[in-house]
Amino acid sequence: MTVGGVPGPGWYPDPWFTGQHRYWTGATWTGDVFPTGPADFGATRIELRPTHERPPVPPPTERSPTPPPAPTFNYFSEAPTVAFAPWETLESWPPEHSPRRMSRRTINIIAMATGLVIGFAVVAVALTSRHTPSDASPPPPAAPFFPTAPAPSPSVTQPFDPDASVLQGLVVRQTDVAPTYMVELLNGGSDVVGQTTLDLCNGTYPSESLRTARLQVVEYDPLGASVLSTEAVLYRNPQAARQAMQEVRSVVAKCPRDRAVVSPVNEPTVTTRFLHAPDGSWPKVGGIDRAAYLFTTTDSFGATDQRMAVYLQRGRVLEGLYFDNPAGVQPAVDGQTSVADIVHEFEQRIAALPNSVTGG
Repeated sequence: MTVGGVPGPGWYPDPWFTGQHRYWTGATWTGDVFPTGPADFGATRIELRPTHERPPVPPPTERSPTPPPAPTFNYFSEAPTVAFAPWETLESWPPEHSPRRMSRRTINIIAMATGLVIGFAVVAVALTSRHTPSDASPPPPAAPFFPTAPAPSPSVTQPFDPDASVLQGLVVRQTDVAPTYMVELLNGGSDVVGQTTLDLCNGTYPSESLRTARLQVVEYDPLGASVLSTEAVLYRNPQAARQAMQEVRSVVAKCPRDRAVVSPVNEPTVTTRFLHAPDGSWPKVGGIDRAAYLFTTTDSFGATDQRMAVYLQRGRVLEGLYFDNPAGVQPAVDGQTSVADIVHEFEQRIAALPNSVTGG
């Protein structure tokens, strides 16, 4: 339904991504998304639209206070092994650098919710058919209207760096991973102001104000669990990037092992314990400064995760590699399946940048 030229509430093709629909309240977009079809049955991959095709503002992340109505698209001709309810975001916009894997309990809840949606849909169709004459043809489905994205709200001005485009070649790319894996831009992943790069042990990092460009993406496995996040950053000059590396080392050295630290940037309060340095035997690339950390974080509920963060710096370029499950064989990135070899791949990419970009 359209009111005054504005489409009514409903699910419409996502203006920011192909391969999924996003909920429109009748006045604004929400963070509720739903894939065009089950990934296991040949659905269109969810990919960021080209810059000239998508709205000039980041996609919203706030989901509706109550779940929006279920989509009426024919997604369930063949039910996937893991079905997602429309109000789930499929971990598209995780709040942390390394998004958490979905637990079996979460998957079961999602599957049950989807089963209820399907059940209600079947009952509704059955009831409708009782009141429809046998010779009556059902009305044709209305063609989805593509709502115009709402005007951007006032926001802080992001810095401009003429070399920002080089960051696209430094992060993990869709062509680097297997066809069943997906690489997505993190929400706010291209923003500098209002987004965090350094947050180990919830420390304070003054160098954050010296960044001029940033790009962070996440690689997901076929079930929607994150496996790797890469974040490439440009600083004002090489001195600023070196300051960032020094701050990382200083925070790690002073991090309390048995005390939770409150985040200065609204990240979760956690206790961080750094383990042995993981990169003692890794190959090195000349001109690249590397700091690698294997650590555990324990939240206020007692849940503990083991992760790895690797920082690479050359000139004014700094890159963070965040491994969600660093133990053992990794999903292949450009053919590499060990953490050491994957890190080496990104070191070589940074080393190949011209001095005109890195500043030295």
